[in-house]
Amino acid sequence: MAILEAMTAGKAIVASATAGIPEAITDGREGLLVSPGDVDALAEALGRLLVDPQHRAALGAAAADRAGRDFTIAVMAERYEALYAAALRKPNRTRVPRDRYATPSDLPGAVIADV
Repeated sequence: MAILEAMTAGKAIVASATAGIPEAITDGREGLLVSPGDVDALAEALGRLLVDPQHRAALGAAAADRAGRDFTIAVMAERYEALYAAALRKPNRTRVPRDRYATPSDLPGAVIADV
């Protein structure tokens, strides 16, 4: 979440290329990614941004653009809606009527549905 907040603020980002970070930041485009645990690469990336304000500004502008295009509330809501719609279309799901609560025996894979 902090990465997306920094992107929205137009900050140049240096981060480890781990977990979901490379899905938000393309190395050299919206920020600089380094291998996890590579202290020398981290120091080098930070040093590059310290001495090159134009590069820092370009990365920050690209990060803000990407955040505004791909990570707004509206875009994320659309993605979640599509994900849920796809999950509802999957066959062999246990259906639980809306008029009762799901119980552990209804799970896994229970989906609340109209009956």
